[in-house]
Amino acid sequence: MRVQLHPGSTRNDVAVAVSSLLPEWQRQPKFAMRTLKNLSQAKLPGAAWHVLQIMEEASIETNVFHYSAAINACEKAGEWMLALAVVVGMQEKEVMPNTVTMNSAISACEKAEEWTWALHFLDAMPGTSLTRDVISYTSTMNACAKAFLWETALQLFDSMSLEAVVPNTRTYNGAISAFAQAGRWRPALQMLDVMASRALKPNTFSYNAALNACDKGGQWQWAIHLLFYMQQHKVPLDHVSYCTAMTALARDGHWMEAILLLGTMPRPTAAAFTAVISSCERSSQWQVALDVLFSDGHAHLMPYNAAASACEKGTQWPMALHLFASAHTRTLRADVGTLNSVMVACEKGSEWERALTALQLLPLEEADVFVLTTALSAMSRSGSLWEGALELLSQARSLTIPPNAKSFGAALSACKEHWEASLALLESMQKVEVEPGAPHIGVVARALKGCDVEGFLEVFRRKWAKRAKQQDPKLEGSSSTLLGVRHGVIGTNKPPDMETEAFVAQLSRELGFSLYTASRLDYPTSGALPVAFGEGSVDWLEVQFAARSVEKEYLCVCEGPPLDSGVVELPLFTDRYERGGARTVVCTKRGLPARTDYEVISKVTAERSNESNVSGNEIMLVKVKPLTGRTHQIRVHMASLGRPILGDMTYGQKERSLIPMRRLFLHCKKVVVRDLAGEVFTIEASLPKDLQQILQSISLCFSD
Repeated sequence: MRVQLHPGSTRNDVAVAVSSLLPEWQRQPKFAMRTLKNLSQAKLPGAAWHVLQIMEEASIETNVFHYSAAINACEKAGEWMLALAVVVGMQEKEVMPNTVTMNSAISACEKAEEWTWALHFLDAMPGTSLTRDVISYTSTMNACAKAFLWETALQLFDSMSLEAVVPNTRTYNGAISAFAQAGRWRPALQMLDVMASRALKPNTFSYNAALNACDKGGQWQWAIHLLFYMQQHKVPLDHVSYCTAMTALARDGHWMEAILLLGTMPRPTAAAFTAVISSCERSSQWQVALDVLFSDGHAHLMPYNAAASACEKGTQWPMALHLFASAHTRTLRADVGTLNSVMVACEKGSEWERALTALQLLPLEEADVFVLTTALSAMSRSGSLWEGALELLSQARSLTIPPNAKSFGAALSACKEHWEASLALLESMQKVEVEPGAPHIGVVARALKGCDVEGFLEVFRRKWAKRAKQQDPKLEGSSSTLLGVRHGVIGTNKPPDMETEAFVAQLSRELGFSLYTASRLDYPTSGALPVAFGEGSVDWLEVQFAARSVEKEYLCVCEGPPLDSGVVELPLFTDRYERGGARTVVCTKRGLPARTDYEVISKVTAERSNESNVSGNEIMLVKVKPLTGRTHQIRVHMASLGRPILGDMTYGQKERSLIPMRRLFLHCKKVVVRDLAGEVFTIEASLPKDLQQILQSISLCFSD
């Protein structure tokens, strides 16, 4: 009689179902195998486990075959913990497992990606005089490969030859997958040849794993070669084969070849279109991405998310909005990812109103944390929707959309002029166990303005100071790079023409311990730079910069018409290039607030005038104090006054300069911070000799 059970069956359900069978099982225990095998085929490991327990309570003899059937049910359902319980039950009843039993347990671990227990079972087999076969090794290898432990997987592959275990196709596939994870495309291709030499015909999975290795190894040519080889040897190509090859093409910028390959695909899938459009996106070919998107006959497969993302990267917010509307027109409800790309595109274009309009096209309950963050960021751009930001955050939490650190950061930015709301948000972060970072605390500190800012920051300083364990190092020698050390902060003197990150990494190697930056100086800028060391110090340093409580003083030499001391308050927008680098411009609509105070401390009239230099121009030494810390802020603000800095090859006069030079005359003379003990630490870096010589050559007076 066949037992009728289901995945939710309780022990009592199982007991009732098998009660009429128990007398027969007591006479012939082997008859219980039919029930256990049926439960295994039905993938009901829990019911099989209950059957074993009921048999034991009824004093019905159980043997290795009963337990193996139950473990086989666990393997089919991927229930590794229950498989472990069955193995333990065997040991308690002194029933010796066989190789089939252990293989089923290992396979259960493989399906659940529990590589540690798979290895444990494999290692335990020799101790119980069990022979490890190809199934034992292959299942353990695959469990390790799924956990990205490719080295362990390959070690197991090598161990098989020591025990004269002959690999099968599935074993080789696992080894090729392991090579793919490491991006080792050569050994992956060699493994295909080894399979052929041993009369094992590589299958679609074998080639797909090798294609993946070529993709990760940046070998798009070999990926295409493998596709042709599969066709020649009549190995079926599936959508994974095509998509992996297209991704390999996309990684190297070959979006045209990816489109051609899409045209050869018999039945294009949504994943294939996504791969092609993503290749266009990576190459900033948003127009081509749209051409592919609107190709005839495949509307139901269109990856609007990838196309919208391409438009986002190209800051094509009008087209992004059109895509979103088109998805609805074609009754292809655009997903939340598409909405997020559309909103980001609008926000990048400073069209925050349109971003919020797009939000209304999708019910809030279908949104995710990324959409929430983008909407809050758009509200922060408006400068007046802080109450709406608080309401949106509250609605999201009621709809179980858990805000993250970025969401709270965007909401805090929207409330930056309202200290009560900012403090309430900070308290909400702690309630939902989102750790406030330095940017969050800094925004709240700026919102407090005339209130007790120092007292507010002191709470966090004490918290971080308690975590500090590292003693202040003794800085031996008189290196011009090291300017002093105080309770978690080292004053350094960054040389010009060196990235801040490279300078700090080099200094870390020289000192023998890790250093962390909370701010940076531009590549061509020299001067004072505080760095943190030890636990807690970097948080404290970062929060001071975020709160704008750090005093910074720069020296620069500018050229142009006569200038009086003053203040520049122009918003700045930074456009960051995909291949590195950035350019900042004054932009009222898209820019962020920025303020620079400047004082002319010495000046001389230019001695010459020509077609490119108006008579009466001056060269002036200027002391600059930036209140904010935008990218290239001083350089752009001074250039906006018509007084660019000498040697500025991005924003300056270049060959039309009164004094052509390639060394940017911008030096951070002084930075004042508080160390982790709360004491004032003034870091001063003298003007470098090359800049002093330039001052002398143009007769500018300066007292250090």
